[in-house]
Amino acid sequence: MSISGILGSNYGLAARSTTDNIAERTAVACLTAIAWYNALELIVLCFTTFKRYGGCYFWCLLISSISIIPFGLGYLLIIFNVYDSYFSVAMELIAWICMVTGQSLVLWSRLHLVVHSPTVLRWTLAMIIVDAIIFHIPASVLELGSHSNKSDLFTSGFNIFERIQLIAFSVQEAILSMIYSWEAVRLLNLRPRGNYRGTLVQLLVVNLAMICMDAAIIGVQYSGLFDVHVTLKAFAYSVKLKLEYAILGKLVDATTQKFGSSGVSAPTDLSEFVDLSHHPNNQPPADSDSQARIWDDPENIALQQTRVSSKLSSDPRSDLTADTMTTPTTLSPLTSAQLDNGASRCLALQQSGQDIHGKRPFAAILLAPDNTTQLMSSLSLSHVRHAECELARNAADNYSWEYLAGCTMISTWEPCAMCAGTVYWAHIGRLVYLASEKTLQGLIGAGNPENLTLDLPCRDIFVAGQTKVEVIGPLTREGWERRVVDDARRYWSKHGQS
Repeated sequence: MSISGILGSNYGLAARSTTDNIAERTAVACLTAIAWYNALELIVLCFTTFKRYGGCYFWCLLISSISIIPFGLGYLLIIFNVYDSYFSVAMELIAWICMVTGQSLVLWSRLHLVVHSPTVLRWTLAMIIVDAIIFHIPASVLELGSHSNKSDLFTSGFNIFERIQLIAFSVQEAILSMIYSWEAVRLLNLRPRGNYRGTLVQLLVVNLAMICMDAAIIGVQYSGLFDVHVTLKAFAYSVKLKLEYAILGKLVDATTQKFGSSGVSAPTDLSEFVDLSHHPNNQPPADSDSQARIWDDPENIALQQTRVSSKLSSDPRSDLTADTMTTPTTLSPLTSAQLDNGASRCLALQQSGQDIHGKRPFAAILLAPDNTTQLMSSLSLSHVRHAECELARNAADNYSWEYLAGCTMISTWEPCAMCAGTVYWAHIGRLVYLASEKTLQGLIGAGNPENLTLDLPCRDIFVAGQTKVEVIGPLTREGWERRVVDDARRYWSKHGQS
């Protein structure tokens, strides 16, 4: 049944409800009401969950949530013959484009947490763009035409093409969900000494639920229940967006989990099930906020090719699991491409630390012996809990000395004496820092109580030890020191830069 098939009647809302199938009208009203409720909740959650209102992930999530309201409203005006004009059609068309393509871009944005193949990311984005052009434009023309005075020319074409469009977008979202699930499995396998079977099952179930909702929409559409079908779409997309918080939260919780934690939980609020900065599982006490150190905007990660506690390469031969972690015989040479990739990820983590968490501009990541897989990361948690120090301690808790001897820590700034000592005692084999401590002192100025920078190069700490730590930095000629300084200046200009 096409949209044009429900037009032409002069019945008002009440009359239409009594003359048509009351069960179908009730379903339409209920589905729309639930979708609107979810949309309003999603809008509130967007503004309360994110600390920085920016990035593709945030805006796509927000726009998709908002679009649910005009999409449902436009179809209600048409279905109940309240205001069946081009205005109603245009409203639901624009909202549909924002809702479905926005949802796909949300799925694409969070792929950056687990997918580290630039080729996969580029091709999936191209798929979204091409599908939007191929399927939205013809469908919009046909639907507008089916409401014109020449509707006979467009109605049959719209009925056919709408089903094609629906299947295409469902397949598109299924592909994105399957890629995410596949890479999430590989990411969770990177975590040693932890049992993440429950988390893994929940991630897969949520993705399967999203695919099943798309299948249900297609089934209702092919059954000829057009009114129920369009409002079911609004309902399904509102539920999928709410599941988005849960699925992302589970993954971030897995990547930030502290092994051997005392089990003390941080205080939580009513939004803890989506507010990842308040996730309660095995987090430090209330006076520390280390739980926020890896919760990054996927778009920021995308722009800088940062990956949070996950695998960089899509080559299955370089998979790193608890079973395949072996003691490296030597410290693998770090290629310029690996160096640039790691530096890019580390700088992006520093940027998101400022933008999302309000942290100081310091960040560190740990690479596996293949110089590709990112094992963990950390931000600066306080003036005594520096990024490098926290990362080195966490690494020592989870990996053997022999294994860490083949690993590489990359930090945005040269570690202080405390952090350098912790890196040494953790037996991390290589340190790469992008900007020097001298540069930091010049940036923040002397006598700044927030960061009383030491004049003690980390190399002087390492040379006094009994084991060798390879040191690379600062990366001045490569341009990374300048980029780190430019980003950090945003913070220090407000915190006592001289």
